[in-house]
Amino acid sequence: MSQFKTEQENFWAGEFGNEYITRNSGTKILQRKLYTWKKVTSNINNLNSCIEFGSNVGYNLIALERLFPSLSLSGGS
Repeated sequence: MSQFKTEQENFWAGEFGNEYITRNSGTKILQRKLYTWKKVTSNINNLNSCIEFGSNVGYNLIALERLFPSLSLSGGS
């Protein structure tokens, strides 16, 4: 019996999920996230917190933390 509750969890826990993480990891990905979030947040004032659902390895949260070191961040799968 699987330790996961849904087919989607099983799917992402398997080979496809592992390959996805490998394909979407590294300095280039983080640099793209930093560039994107800098543009997206350029007109936002008083950004205090952020939550990301389905954060995988957390590159969006890492980028936001670098741009806003005092930002309260949460993420989950």
